[in-house]
Amino acid sequence: MKYVSVLELRNNLAEILTLVASGNSSVVVTKHDKPVVIMKYYKESSKEDPFLKFFGFLGPSKETGEEFVNRVRRNKRERDRVHKLRNRSI
Repeated sequence: MKYVSVLELRNNLAEILTLVASGNSSVVVTKHDKPVVIMKYYKESSKEDPFLKFFGFLGPSKETGEEFVNRVRRNKRERDRVHKLRNRSI
């Protein structure tokens, strides 16, 4: 892992990006001798699909998001009962 200052990064950006893009080394950018950013090689396989990340909780059941919401949503009678409980009118 290589450490570079912000000034050095600004002056040698192309060279440092080439170093990181080769995948051999990561670079820590420092400002006033404190680490600020880590630059490392981006692997295409590590990219997550946002759709799967959001709906991944549905698991192998292949249930869609809309079906899940309909299954968990309370019916009118249950909503009224909860509303009464919260207002202590039972």
